[in-house]
Amino acid sequence: MLEEYKKKGANIVIGDVEKPETLVDVFNGIDLVVSVLSGSGMYSGKEPELNAIKAAHSAGVKKFVPSGWTYDAWDLPADDIRTFTWYLVKKAALELLKSLGMEYTLFDTVWFEFLLNPFMGFDFKNKIWELPGDGKIRYSAISLEDIATLVEETLARPELSTNVKIKLATDEFSANEMVDIFEQVSGLKITRKYIRSEERRVGK
Repeated sequence: MLEEYKKKGANIVIGDVEKPETLVDVFNGIDLVVSVLSGSGMYSGKEPELNAIKAAHSAGVKKFVPSGWTYDAWDLPADDIRTFTWYLVKKAALELLKSLGMEYTLFDTVWFEFLLNPFMGFDFKNKIWELPGDGKIRYSAISLEDIATLVEETLARPELSTNVKIKLATDEFSANEMVDIFEQVSGLKITRKYIRSEERRVGK
């Protein structure tokens, strides 16, 4: 993967988010950092996102985009925050950025591919999809291919993207429509199991 990035002109440098002292030199001379840390690393208790923010601040980075991909964690009420551990991590990152006086942009995204997993109620093995309520709840989503392009275009306009939250989406559809599309594309028949929202608390 790194070789592919190099072929496209990327300059690859190495740092360890669990050792923030190794990141300061990496960030020197950089104006903008976009974090794409994955969930498995962010919620390990080793605070890689916070380490990266601190190192970026020490290096003089002007703007930091925290890893907010997939979940809107920025404005949830406290009772919801306690249910989802990863929201606490993301809120901590935002609070740190504000306390350091660094500029930021928050992105709220859900990509299509993320909806196709057990976490969202999809049991592929048994061809069963748990849908909230009557399946009419609407989702907005974006393809992975579009995220990078739209993020780049958004950040290129700092007058509109500084210290704000921006939702990226290229389509909107109901839960039922999502299953319809999946059946059409895959040729599979999916059993729809409608459940009340309170019966399934995702991420407990």
